[in-house]
Amino acid sequence: MITRGGMGVDSVVPVERRKAYRLRYQEHNCPTIMIGGSEWPLNEISEGGLVFRSSSPEYVLQQMHIAVIHFPDGSKHAVPVLIIRRTADTVVARCVTACIPHDRVATEIERTAQDAQTADAAAMALNTHAGAYQEKRAEEGHLQYPAESAPRIYLDDVHYPLEELFADGFVFRASTAGQYTLHQKIHGYIVFPPDGTVVSVYGMVNRVTSEHVIVELSMPLPAFWLKVEQKRLSGSRV
Repeated sequence: MITRGGMGVDSVVPVERRKAYRLRYQEHNCPTIMIGGSEWPLNEISEGGLVFRSSSPEYVLQQMHIAVIHFPDGSKHAVPVLIIRRTADTVVARCVTACIPHDRVATEIERTAQDAQTADAAAMALNTHAGAYQEKRAEEGHLQYPAESAPRIYLDDVHYPLEELFADGFVFRASTAGQYTLHQKIHGYIVFPPDGTVVSVYGMVNRVTSEHVIVELSMPLPAFWLKVEQKRLSGSRV
């Protein structure tokens, strides 16, 4: 917009343009798009177009489609699109005659931001819990077993060698450690050498690595039992 200045000179007053939102989705919280009879996850969304993941050859350049976006809150939005670019696994489409509403894109940006904040808070709480748990282990001390004298933990008829034992938990080694998930409930029993003493244990998976599972017990082991194990490992007479 042009206004007349006090000195008789024209001055330019910039007109504020509305920002066009563009959002890139993470895989876990993306909407899906129904297009050409198939459903695909959305990579990006904006008022003027979208990008979706697909390796299907059915989407060719300059082809028109009616795309129906399915948002996680259950709402839908149909928009005509034109395929303008594609790679081996993504398709870029531009909206034709109608756009994705500005408010709808803004709502999606707010939703994904809230999801990210919730995920960050959960991760922080989990890290805090795990850190406190590791500090507690260090304070109480724990037993580390050599392979030849390690007890066995039996879980669903499968047994694994214990590598560490402490008052409120244990660590066992398993090539299939990946099958265990964080906070998974554990119920089994430990068989101690040399006399085959059996102790039933209940707990929860606290941490998983590529070859190890760390379990936090619901009830700590008796202090005297840890002393018995310490003496056995040291070769002292009980």
